[in-house]
Amino acid sequence: MNDSAQTEELSTAPNRVYTKTLNHGDWQEHYITVVPDQDISFASIINAARAAVKALKANIVSLEVFGPDEQPVNGYQTIQNTWNPVTFPVSWIQTHLDDHQELFGVNLWAVSNVILHPILANNRIIGNYFDTPAGRICKLGQLVAGQTDRSRPEQTQEVFHTVQQSLQQAGMTYLNVVRTWFYNNDILSWYDDFNQVRTDYYRRQGVFDKLVPASTGIGGRNPHNSELLLSCLAIDPIDNQIAIKALNSPLQCPAPQYGSSFSRAIEIRYPSIRRISVSGTASIAPGGESVHLNDIDAQIDLTMRVVLAILQSRNMNWNNVIQGIAYLRRADDAKAFENWRRNNNVTSLPVVVTPNIVCRDDLLFEIEVEAASLD
Repeated sequence: MNDSAQTEELSTAPNRVYTKTLNHGDWQEHYITVVPDQDISFASIINAARAAVKALKANIVSLEVFGPDEQPVNGYQTIQNTWNPVTFPVSWIQTHLDDHQELFGVNLWAVSNVILHPILANNRIIGNYFDTPAGRICKLGQLVAGQTDRSRPEQTQEVFHTVQQSLQQAGMTYLNVVRTWFYNNDILSWYDDFNQVRTDYYRRQGVFDKLVPASTGIGGRNPHNSELLLSCLAIDPIDNQIAIKALNSPLQCPAPQYGSSFSRAIEIRYPSIRRISVSGTASIAPGGESVHLNDIDAQIDLTMRVVLAILQSRNMNWNNVIQGIAYLRRADDAKAFENWRRNNNVTSLPVVVTPNIVCRDDLLFEIEVEAASLD
């Protein structure tokens, strides 16, 4: 891997396929992003993803689907027909695409030369874990509430309980969690309540005494009628061979300062590779207030400058990005993000662009990225 961590892009029609392999010597991890180019059918996207995984001779750890204009039951059937059996969690985030049928895509995480161990909940595969010479790694996905008639805070508590039980199957606890993704149905109507439940849970588990995970909190429905869908990454190092720490944002205050219990970013230092996970980031000033209201171009520009400053603080830049997701409050603003990428020479940035509600009513854009470099 080059220190700049260039991502391979295959842009032949009908899809754009981005792949990035991190070679740890004894094992490899692969980040695969597929977005539409000319053919916007979901089956085409899944077929392209399957071809990429097959070419890498890899096994899928997790799959995230963002906003295709298709009934999830049909989409799940497509996935089932493509990978039979499906041995990984499929986290499906629904959205209203309206006239922007092209704004969807999938992110996959796959590995080679390790053995995957499935994690089950209610007879569903909701995760995988695997062992490396440096430690155990676990990814959970598609974690939802089973009792969907309960209140939103109660459903959130149930999901946290499921996470804890699921991690126990991998010999871990919530204190091993380094990254979380929360997709809240109708997020604006209960984000404060969600934050309170999360903060209370973290306090009881002792999270604030160890590492507060990086996180994304975004509005998104799911096919399970749960008010919340959660994915998370957990790591249990062997003899401190994997070092994990929270990173500050040079241009923003810590999120707990305004009531959100997450770190702006975390760094995972493997024996030969450093990886950074940047939390969902939006147009927020150093004091914590939203800025550039109703100005999508200015919100995108500030958000991207904030993310770049985090990367640069760890001697990385846009060339090191291996995967990401950009969330737009208004689908029509996809053109503004495309223009920013073109004007800043990052047109090959491997991100899925999808319309979703950001956690504040005045925020129009949010992005999260994963980046990597040689240690």
